Amino acid sequence: MVVDLFNLLEIVDRLKHLKRTGWVMYAVAECETVASHMYRMAILSMSLAECRKDLDIDKCVRMALVHDIGEAIIGDITPNCGVSVEKKYIIEKQ
Repeated sequence: MVVDLFNLLEIVDRLKHLKRTGWVMYAVAECETVASHMYRMAILSMSLAECRKDLDIDKCVRMALVHDIGEAIIGDITPNCGVSVEKKYIIEKQ
């Protein structure tokens, strides 16, 4: 269990250094990392609590914090990368 947790933390740590592909493709000087994107989305999700009573904010925050973890392994694949939705699904599943 502890080993699995440390393995997960090592994977998540990679996201601090992984620049978002779209930003790199457009030569943005200070690219956002995947980790900073996830953090911003979690904060945005939390801020919806006041105006969107119909949302499960806890679920939204959890989704924001985990939905890009796989990119630490497969990279940040955008629609501009030329990878079909089907192929991306297969890559992510592996």
